[in-house]
Amino acid sequence: MTQGVSTAGAAKPESAGAPKGAGAGYLTLRIGIVITAASILLQAFSAGEVLTNGSLLSLHGAGAAGVHGGALIAAIGATLLWRPARLAGWPALVTWVLFLATFAQSAMGSVTTLNVHVPLAIALTLVTTWVLVWSFIPPRAPAAK
Repeated sequence: MTQGVSTAGAAKPESAGAPKGAGAGYLTLRIGIVITAASILLQAFSAGEVLTNGSLLSLHGAGAAGVHGGALIAAIGATLLWRPARLAGWPALVTWVLFLATFAQSAMGSVTTLNVHVPLAIALTLVTTWVLVWSFIPPRAPAAK
């Protein structure tokens, strides 16, 4: 127990400045985007093996399920931030586009479409990293009037 320091009534850092009800949205978004990012890392690792010697193809396919599932969870979390919590709508738009793009990415996974599959993988990695970093930056408190 700390002496002289009271934490009663202190706001949690992740909810400081955020509207009431945003906590569930942030938590859901963060869980989903972390799953997406981890799955994309797995995809990058397994893609190298798939391209060089054809091994780990089943792992690469299973990793796609993690990317799809994580992106869906992130999109739901971002939607919870936008609608019930009344925060900005751009994270919901970006994460729903990310979710849909993961299916385009999977569809372009054959050897004949690698000229689309690889650049799209890079774009998905960049967008996922952007949302991941943004989701962990604490929201600013509204300016005093």
